Amino acid sequence: MFLSLRKPAVIAGFVLASVLLPLNFAPPDQGAPAKAPPPPAVEHKAPAAAPPVAQTAPPTEGEAFGFGNVRQLARERAAHEYRPVSQALPQALADLTYDQYRDIRYRPSSALWHGQAMFEVQFFHRGYRVRQRVNIYEVGPDGTAPIEYNPRLFTFGHLVKVPKAPANLGFAGFRVHYPLQTPAYKDELLVFLGASYFRVL
Repeated sequence: MFLSLRKPAVIAGFVLASVLLPLNFAPPDQGAPAKAPPPPAVEHKAPAAAPPVAQTAPPTEGEAFGFGNVRQLARERAAHEYRPVSQALPQALADLTYDQYRDIRYRPSSALWHGQAMFEVQFFHRGYRVRQRVNIYEVGPDGTAPIEYNPRLFTFGHLVKVPKAPANLGFAGFRVHYPLQTPAYKDELLVFLGASYFRVL
């Protein structure tokens, strides 16, 4: 149960870290600057540099992943100007109406951790006005792995044809489900959609 509770928190932390964490983040128990010798006078004009990337580089496959990695990724992104990512979509998805987009539903049986944990994760399809791609990774004992898009994860109803979308289409966001009222049904507990939509019970 403890491991199941950590998984959504790690994913949510990964999504939000680059926005919430400042460049010069430091744990609250770090000592005051007086403990270290002051820098030479000639260096006062230069801006303070972030800690070297090599100290807490993102893990490679097979390495453990923790909050220290999230913090380091946030530092790296904060050290550079914002670089917008293309929001281009296949025309069939870009031209969807609201009703057509609402007809696209994630298959509950395809949920991440379905039948393996109390929490399950479902994903939102890109299309209509929901165009921003959100890269999502699963954190496991052996490191991190990307969650790959596949149209078979969704049902498209009678209003939409199954799109001919590239394998790297990605997702617009995710939602976490948990049995709040009854063990027989997992309610929507937490939602992240795009860069600005967030809902939690």
